[in-house]
Amino acid sequence: MSALKEAGAEEAGAEEAGAEEAVQQLLARQPATRTELTNPSDVAYLLSELKRSGAKEAVRQLSTRAAKEANLTDAFGVARLASALTETGAGDAGAKEARILLRRAMDAGVGDEDAIPPYGRETDGCAAAPWTWGE
Repeated sequence: MSALKEAGAEEAGAEEAGAEEAVQQLLARQPATRTELTNPSDVAYLLSELKRSGAKEAVRQLSTRAAKEANLTDAFGVARLASALTETGAGDAGAKEARILLRRAMDAGVGDEDAIPPYGRETDGCAAAPWTWGE
């Protein structure tokens, strides 16, 4: 029985080494700089997989690109990408990239009407303070 366990362990090790090699081949193709940004849900998935594989630099590069350049026509995809940016980012960097993406989406009129602050926005994008017509 121990020979069977050893063979299984060797096979698992070979599969893991093969998976690692496949990840390295993918990273050599520079997915962070060459990935199409037309489908934000796909970009979110790629970010998660890159983080899972430990490709921190690729995650950083793709996060920066996605926040500034991702297609905004799919509100659900934008929300999913914003969530992925927050989850995959290092510390405040992910939250910053998510804010950039969501600001772009709001500027483009994409998303839920409830996301628009009741008194509008200031020029910096923050919610405006309450006001009246008498002011």
